[in-house]
Formats: sequence, C-alpha cells, structure tokens
Amino acid sequence: MRVLLLKELIILWREGLALVLLVAVPVTLLDDAARLATMIAATCVLFTSLHSIRSDQETGFERYALCMPVFRTELALSRYIVPLLLYAAIAVAYLAAGAVFRPGTLEKLALALLVTGSFDAICLSFMVPLCCRLGASRGGLAAKISIAAVCVALIAFILLAFVTDTREETAALAITLLAAISLTVSVPVSVHMYRRRDF
Repeated sequence: MRVLLLKELIILWREGLALVLLVAVPVTLLDDAARLATMIAATCVLFTSLHSIRSDQETGFERYALCMPVFRTELALSRYIVPLLLYAAIAVAYLAAGAVFRPGTLEKLALALLVTGSFDAICLSFMVPLCCRLGASRGGLAAKISIAAVCVALIAFILLAFVTDTREETAALAITLLAAISLTVSVPVSVHMYRRRDF
C-alpha cells in the first residue's frame, strides 16, 4: 500500500494539485466564497483521481504493481483511500486557515467541507467500479457523466432543502449518510471486480 500511496503523491505533485491548494486556501478567508472553494477542491481531487486511474491502465502500472508485494484488494482500496485522504488533508488546511483568520465562519466552512467531501465519496462510488469494468476510455467517460449526474442531484437536493426550510446540519447529515451507504456498497463491488479482473 505504501508504494501505491507514494506513486499517487508523485502524480499529484506533477499535476500541480499543490498549487491549486495554495490558491484555494486563501479563498476560504472570504466569507461568501467558502462553498465555492470547497467545491473546487472536491472537483480537483476527483479529476486527479480519474486521471491517475486512466494513467495506470494505459501505462500498465496495475500489472506492474501486482509484481510487487501488492495485493489486488490493496489496489482496489487505494482507489478510494488516496483521494479521500487527500481531501481530508485539504479540509484540515482549510479549517486551519478559517480558524486563524475567520473563526466566525468556521461552522459554515465545516459544513461545506462535509457536504463536498460526501460528494467526492459518492462520485468515487460510481467512478471506481465503472473504470474497472469498462476500462480507461469508456470508463472515464462514464465516470465524468456520473460525476455530472451526482453534482446535479446534489444541487437539486440542496435547493429542495432550502425550499422546505430544512436546517443545513440536517441536510449535510443526510448527504453524509448517503455517501457512507454508497461506499459500503461500492468498495466490496470494486474489490470483487479487481480480484477477478484480467490484467
């Protein structure tokens, strides 16, 4: 697993995600831009993860990784663990910046991070099995369509919560619960697919 994590870190550095983080963190200092900044971070994490999966399949890294002390289960789990850990690191950086410079908006920022992190988890639940089943090209296209669909559904849910005067905390909790359920279903499916996949 450590080899897979190191590889992902190298790709993230090459893709310039660190630069995105450095640019986006100051945006959280602006009260009205907190939700926008967290959505930018979540989208960057998703598409960087999608690029990593496609790159691994096209270059044959997955086959190479299995020659090392890496199990198929670890390969499948890394598709979830790496992007979620990355988002968690970004969330901590955002919260630290907010706590220092805008402590009054910390609760709003935390809710925004919780919702967009759940958005990432739901999208990963579709993206990883699709890329495994359909391959890099078709799976990538299907994954982008699923991301767009989840994004539209999330916006619709937030608008519905606003119209029905639902508390933000309740809506965030519902989205988080949905993310947990989707991961609970998706992870075993992906592990099963990776175990049976012909590399």
